[in-house]
Amino acid sequence: MSFEECREEEDILRAITLAQWDIKHKRASSSLFRGPDTSVGRLLISSLDDLIEIFKSRLHKPPTNSLLFAGKINIGTLKSTVRENDPEKTATVIAKPEEDYLAHAEIVERLPRGISKAIAQKLVLTPIEPDE
Repeated sequence: MSFEECREEEDILRAITLAQWDIKHKRASSSLFRGPDTSVGRLLISSLDDLIEIFKSRLHKPPTNSLLFAGKINIGTLKSTVRENDPEKTATVIAKPEEDYLAHAEIVERLPRGISKAIAQKLVLTPIEPDE
């Protein structure tokens, strides 16, 4: 099955759990975008609030795996960050809708730690409040 490449104008959202958060430096881990097949949500398809609810239902399993943030980045920014750090590398974001998660997409390539860190530094973070 082939999947459609997402457009550079789109914004995507990456869930950030406790395992992907550097507590000491208060930033996303350099492994957040390492991949391959890094799962993200498409804000063109679902709202921020809807994606956060999906992230909570799939990933928030305290105390071992707490969901802390949703990190937003534009696909064009993601791609230019990859090129700026290594002109030989690319990042392809493909739509991979699932029955209960139509906004699902993946960043296909495995990226080096340095590039992943550079991408993570450009995220706009939204804190996720735990449900009562």
